Parts: sequence; C-alpha cells; structure tokens
Amino acid sequence: MIVDRGSRIADCGFQNPKFEIIGFFALLLFPLLLPLAASAQTDTTAVVVLPDPAAVEAIEMATLPSWRAAHEPRTALLRAAMVPGWGQIYNRQYYKLPFVYGGLVGLTAGALLVNNQYLLYRRSYLYLARRDENGVPDFPEFENDFEKLVDRLGRSREDVEASSATFASAFRAQRNNLRRNRDLLYVGIGLFYGLTVLDAFVSAHLVGFDVGEDLSMRVLPHPEGVSATLHVRF
Repeated sequence: MIVDRGSRIADCGFQNPKFEIIGFFALLLFPLLLPLAASAQTDTTAVVVLPDPAAVEAIEMATLPSWRAAHEPRTALLRAAMVPGWGQIYNRQYYKLPFVYGGLVGLTAGALLVNNQYLLYRRSYLYLARRDENGVPDFPEFENDFEKLVDRLGRSREDVEASSATFASAFRAQRNNLRRNRDLLYVGIGLFYGLTVLDAFVSAHLVGFDVGEDLSMRVLPHPEGVSATLHVRF
C-alpha cells in the first residue's frame, strides 16, 4: 500500500482535534471582543450636556445663610458713605471698625493740630508785619497769639520786634509749610474715607463666597470625556 506523504502531513497536523476546538472558541469570542475594540476609539460625535451656570449659582445661593443671600452691595456702599463704619457693620466685619475709626480719628486729630499751629503763625505774622508808619499793628487782636509764640520760641518781645523783618519772614515761611501740611491731611482724610467706602462695597460682593475650609470635588462632562475638578473654597 502506497501512502501519500502530503496526506500523512495533513493527518498529523491540520486534522488534529485540538486545533478544531481552538478555532471554535475563537469564533465564539469574536463577537464579544468586537464591541470592546470599537469602544476604545474616541467618539467625536457624542453630545455633551453641560450644567446651566444660572442653575448652579441658584443652588449655591440657596445653600448660603439667609443674611448672606439677601446681602446687597449697593446698600453697603450707601451706608458706608453716610456713616463711617456703617458699611462694615452691615457686612458683619466688626474687626475692621478699630481700623476705620482709628484712621479717621488719627488723621483728623493731626489736621486739627496742624491747623492750630498754622493759625498761630499766621496771626503772629500779621501782628508783626502789618503795621502803619507809626509802628502801630493793624491787627491788635492778635497780640496774645504773638506773645504766645514768642514765649514758645524762648525769645523776648523786644528782641523779636527789633528784628521784625527777619522774624516776619520766618513766620511767613512756617505759616506756608503748616498750611500745606494741613491741606495734605485734609486730602488724606478724604482718601481714607473713600477707601473705607470701597472696602465695604467690595466686601459686600465677596459675602456670597464660602470662606470655609471645605474642599469639594465635582465630576462634570467634557467634550473630550469625563473630567474631575477639585474646588478649594476660600
């Protein structure tokens, strides 16, 4: 009997039952593996629904305390402009009151002190420099201020009147310096008061923010996939 070599190779290899079983299972698993392979590709035509910002803001405002939800920056602005510190009280930031009143009182006291010095030098200058041909002062009502300044300088009245031109020039220069410093303090009072009003207005806008130490994490849809966002509230 003559046996063909090709048929012997076929009987020894491809007609083995093991290969038939492996092929059968491959045909069964192919339909299951096909959807997984397709899902690995990015679907660029997916429709992503983003949350409405207005709805998110409404939910956040609903979780705030009642006094914060009803807070109005315009009200804080008007109150701070009418009465110093009233805007800070409206914002319930009582710790700012010492700074508000301390700054205003300090600047005002400084302005009043400099103004008193300015008036003293102004009146002394007028009493010493403005006189008629007989040497009679044109402003005799300022004599007490003149004597007060002379005593403060530690000089005698006779010495000052003997060098009236020199002292009158010095009094005028000091009067001008004091007037400039007084005006700068007045401007400083106005600027500081304006800063307190601005502080109350800005702070009223920030009242709605959660200043707790909580951390929050949100999972939101994104055109390129789902993303997780970590929010730190401060």
